[in-house]
Amino acid sequence: MALYDRKILKLTWQTSNEGTKKVKLKNTTDVLHRMGDQWVRDAKKALVAGDKVASGRLKDSLGVNLKVKNDTIIQMAMMGEPYGPYVDQGVQGAGPFTPPKNPSGKSTKPYTNRAPDSPFKFGSKTGKGKIREGILGWLRTKRFQFRDDAGRFMSYEQMSYPISRNVYRYGIEPFPFIKKPWEAAWRRWNGKLAGAWKVDIRTYMDSNEFPTKFKIKIEA
Repeated sequence: MALYDRKILKLTWQTSNEGTKKVKLKNTTDVLHRMGDQWVRDAKKALVAGDKVASGRLKDSLGVNLKVKNDTIIQMAMMGEPYGPYVDQGVQGAGPFTPPKNPSGKSTKPYTNRAPDSPFKFGSKTGKGKIREGILGWLRTKRFQFRDDAGRFMSYEQMSYPISRNVYRYGIEPFPFIKKPWEAAWRRWNGKLAGAWKVDIRTYMDSNEFPTKFKIKIEA
């Protein structure tokens, strides 16, 4: 499994004793687990709603990796099948995006890169180069077929070539099943997270270290 989109949570408070590494984050960790559960649950719902569950492998693989480094640094990350980030952020096409000359003389609109802001790009030689194999597997799972000009059903092999060529040239549109559920989970739980962390500080720091007035700040 691969880790996606790591979130580093920095919990700091206004006191001269920041980063004591003495606070046991029991209540904080409980909230983080519930926030992670919502993140995963909503991500799975998004994949189902967006018809992104051809085999179900991606949906079934999702989980959250949680690491507490000390009392101020926590790392959360979605984890699952390695291709998850490509679905979430899309993949830039390799181009060209200018259409070939139209024999009829009529003007044609330029082709569009489907994921111009994605960090991933076809033709960059950073992937495994198995687009057609993935398309072929997807077609077999979906079990639908195109017809050719004569009205005959095309084989999955025949269909895989034009589809994979189209995907390679123009890319894959982003489907933010990781990002949007994270934003929703953060909105719901960041206040509860601050409250739980405050309880942990009160419980595990003695009166000499615990400030009478302090302000908690959480960054993600």
